[in-house]
Formats: sequence, C-alpha cells, structure tokens
Amino acid sequence: KTTIMYQQRSVNAPDQRAARRFVVESDAERAITPQQALTLARRAHDRNPSPGNRHRLLHLLALEDIHAEMEERFGDADNLSVRELLLLAQAALSHGQNPADLRAAGFCDRAVAAATSPQTRAFALATRAKAEIRLNDMAAARASLAAALKADAANKDACKRLASLDLAEGRFHELLEWADRLAAAGVAHSSLLAARAVAHSRLGNLCDLRLAMGGDSVHQAGEPI
Repeated sequence: KTTIMYQQRSVNAPDQRAARRFVVESDAERAITPQQALTLARRAHDRNPSPGNRHRLLHLLALEDIHAEMEERFGDADNLSVRELLLLAQAALSHGQNPADLRAAGFCDRAVAAATSPQTRAFALATRAKAEIRLNDMAAARASLAAALKADAANKDACKRLASLDLAEGRFHELLEWADRLAAAGVAHSSLLAARAVAHSRLGNLCDLRLAMGGDSVHQAGEPI
C-alpha cells in the first residue's frame, strides 16, 4: 500500500511551490515530484472516490492550478466540505469570466450554508463578495461583506474589500463609521489601519490621520514634529 504525504502552508501562499514537500511511504520511503503525487492521487481517487481521496486530489489540483479538472471532477459533487467548496470557488474565480464568477458565487453559497464556525462563514462570505464585485453587483457584495464582518470582525479580506468599495465611491464617512466600530472592538490589523488613514486623508482630517497612523508620524511641511 502506498500513502501520499504532503506538507503545505497555504494554497494561496506566495511561496507555495517552495513550501510543498511530497513523500511516498512504501517499503522504502522516497521523495516524489508534485506531478507524480498528482498522478498517484488521481489513480487512488479513480479506484476509490472516498472523501479522503477526493480531498487529497482536489487539494493537489489546486496547488498545481489545474482548475478546469477541479470543476469537471467535483463541481457537481454532493457532500463537499466547506474547504473543498472554497477551493472550487477560488478555481472558478481564477478564470476571470462572468459564467465562472457565477459558479464561484454558487460554491460560496454552499460554503456559507455548510460553515460551522464564524471564521469559516466570514471567509466564505468575503469570497462570495469577490465574485459579486466581479459581477458588478455591488449591493450584494456590500451585504456579503457586512455579514462577513459581523461573523468575524477580524476578517482582513472583508475589511479590504469593503474599504475598497467605499474609497472608490467616495464614501469616506461611511468607511470611518464601520472602521471605527471595528477599532473600538479591538480589531487592529494593518488593512483596517490603512483604510482609516486613507479615509481621514481624503477628508483632510490631519489630526485624525496622525492618530490613525500612530501619532506623530504624519505632519505638515515645516511643522515641528
């Protein structure tokens, strides 16, 4: 019996190829290439389409950016996990075309319904908002992002996407309203700090901009620091 073992930090990590390590355990343990691991995973799934084999193959296909096969094999499958649905959503989003964006939103709908934790629900909602923005449905995107932040105020993707929408539409006061609420609740990641700083800058609020940037790091030319 051959077992494929792999280690991976994140499918979306910039250094994902360097981060991967695949190992085959058999009579003599030996390293194999990602392509060999993928071939073995395909064969294993074709022989036995168990949830474990399905997840392994889907994950390896995502790592190799083989998105068409991901959707062809698993797009209509039942009982997919939230993680698997989100992998399929990200694969669909990679096409950058309207029909694929609709499919991505559908996968996210299923992931939202299946989510069992606030963090996972927020991630699925933020991903759905990305598809909705591409579909030019800004009202739906805003609703998804607001729901994502309600589920998990610390979700960076939701914060960045909602801030981008507000900044693009000149809704600086609205941005500061929800961003200040998050800050008051203890959220302090860089995306939120940057959004607040840009909004204050666009409004010309120099004193508030200083506070958002950390005190005296912003000052006018010729003004004492």
